[in-house]
Formats: sequence, structure tokens, C-alpha cells
Amino acid sequence: MRAVKTWIVLADGARARVLLNEGPNRGLREVMAAQSETARLAGRDLVADDRGRVFDSAGQGRHAVEPKTDPKSVEEERFLRDVVRLLERGAQDGGYDRLVLCAAPRALGELRMLLPKSVQQKVIAELPKDLTNTPLGDVPRSLGDVLAV
Repeated sequence: MRAVKTWIVLADGARARVLLNEGPNRGLREVMAAQSETARLAGRDLVADDRGRVFDSAGQGRHAVEPKTDPKSVEEERFLRDVVRLLERGAQDGGYDRLVLCAAPRALGELRMLLPKSVQQKVIAELPKDLTNTPLGDVPRSLGDVLAV
């Protein structure tokens, strides 16, 4: 009988770790990790220079133009799209049978929206926790009853 492979994804908007569990009492091992240097920066550090300025439609006043989107949110979404592509490839290649998403609440919501049906069908649990910096040995305790590690 083939072991059931479960990937546990620990993510936030700038870092992701993928852990593998191959059955009860088999423990966890890290199979990959990724991070985005740009998504880790503060929004003000992502903008190359000062905001543009515009003139008032009437009069002599000038005002700074606020960006329509938050540069940090854009970078975080870009990173999470890369994580989703990695999960799609893993599903297609048979890298895992089941998936546990454990991510910071905002990142978890974004992942939910981005996951294709083929990956959504493999999700067995979602935990709104940021465990990206948790040592590997402490992760099973944080997963609670979700997985028999």
C-alpha cells in the first residue's frame, strides 16, 4: 500500500515553507522553502522615488499623488501566485495527495482565492496561523489534531 503524502504549507506574504508528512508517526521534513526579498520590504521602500505631483484644476496649488495600489500588497500577491504555481506543479507531478494550508490570515485568504480547483480538492485543513518562523520540531504541536505526525 502506497503511503499518503501530505504537504503542509506554512506561508505569509513573503515566505513559504513546504513540509512533507508520509503518514502517521513519520514526522515532518522540509521539502522546499521560498521567500520574496521585495515582499519583505516596507511599502515605502518599494517605491523608487517620491510621489508625483499634480496641479489643482483651479488655482496654483500642487498636491502629491497617492498610488492607486499599495506596492507591498502587490508584491505579496505576486509571491503568493508563485506559491500557488508551485502547489499546482506538485499536484500534477504527484508530489502530494493531501494539502494543509497554514498561513497568516491575510495570506490564507489570498491563497484561497488563487488556488485552482485541482489543488482546492486536495486541501484537508486550513489554519489561520503564521508558522513560517517556527522551528520544524515545534510545527506538529501547532497543527493540533489536523494531522497525525
